[in-house]
This record gives sequence, C-alpha cells and structure tokens, in this order.
Amino acid sequence: MLHTQLEIAAPPAKVRETLLDFKRIQEWHSGCVQSIVQQGEGPASLDPGNRLRCKISDFEFEPTITKNDESAFEWRGPPVFYILSGLHTFRFEPSKENPGSTTLVHSEEFFGAGKFLMAKWLLGGNIERQYAQFNEDLKAEVEKL
Repeated sequence: MLHTQLEIAAPPAKVRETLLDFKRIQEWHSGCVQSIVQQGEGPASLDPGNRLRCKISDFEFEPTITKNDESAFEWRGPPVFYILSGLHTFRFEPSKENPGSTTLVHSEEFFGAGKFLMAKWLLGGNIERQYAQFNEDLKAEVEKL
C-alpha cells in the first residue's frame, strides 16, 4: 500500500472541491497527473459506478468511481495486463492538529499477482513521491484561494 498525507490550511470541503475540479488540475499541477476527465457533465457524473478517463505519467486508463462523499473520493483502476489493479483513495479528514484545516490522506492499495511491483523498493517509492508532490501542489492551490 502506498500512503501519503499532509495538512492543508483549509476546510475539507474546500480541499475536496479543488481536487474534484478536474478541468483546472493542469493550472496548479505539472507533474504526473496529466488529466482526469469525468465522463458526463454535472455532479452526478462523479457518482459511484461511473467512470473517469485518466492520463497519469503517459499511462491512460478508465477507472470506476467507488466512493464520492464529503469524506473521501476513490476509484478502482482496471487491471493492468490482468495482473495488477489499484484502489486509489483521497480522504478529506478534519485536522486534529489544526482546527479548521484538513488532513489529506492520499493512498492506493494494490491487488493481483503483480502487486509486489508496488513495493517501495521497486516502483512504489517513486509513485509515492509523485503522490506527495501532487499533494503539495494541491495544498498550494487550496491555500492561495
């Protein structure tokens, strides 16, 4: 499992709103996440069971949204070569350290025969660093608004 978290000086609803404004991600993030496109328009297109189109580090895939509420947004990616899939989660928790702020938890749990590839000493360490950079970029965007 890959796991990152950080404190953002804004309420969870603001962090969630900024993250889910997929059309604007390229305005504040120039790293691994190249695009996330919801299939359909309006809030209902982000309901569990609906799909996204993602391009991350030149890898394109269509995950299925599994949860979308005020506390979390997550998707399950399709199997890669039938040996690996992941449950990608963003949790928006009220901060216990800084009242009025958010603890963002960004994680991914892997499934399948190829999950060993996501060990931190193989591919996982680099991916976790990319998640941490994405989180920092999100933090900078939310805190400037």
